[in-house]
Amino acid sequence: MKIVMICFGLLLTVTSVHAEQAVKTVCPKTETLSLLTEQDKQELLQELPRSIIPKLYGKNPKYLDYKAEVIMPMQNLQGVEKSYYYMAIQNCGRNIANRSWFVRMRFPKMQNAYSFSEIFVAKKQNNEWIIWYQYH
Repeated sequence: MKIVMICFGLLLTVTSVHAEQAVKTVCPKTETLSLLTEQDKQELLQELPRSIIPKLYGKNPKYLDYKAEVIMPMQNLQGVEKSYYYMAIQNCGRNIANRSWFVRMRFPKMQNAYSFSEIFVAKKQNNEWIIWYQYH
């Protein structure tokens, strides 16, 4: 029985460490962010392969093949995805959430939990895109 309890404890520790590593939040400063525009969506689509995906995943070829399933301003999310907007508010505040985009990507060459990625991104006033939250 003691061995079972030790194994269970180790499993919980490993699981919680993995969960902590999966989430990364770095709140940007509101005053540095641009307001959202419709033009930003097209720019964000172009920026994904150019800088965002390489910044997140390096040159791993399994991540070069992707499909952006959802790209939407956080405040416009509906249904189940609305919970990501509330998560953004809880993590960094309403002002940042309202200036951020939600992106869900699928990586068809990945065959595990890493085949999806959700990120929160925002555009700075200097036109630089920043990833302030990533969940795998």
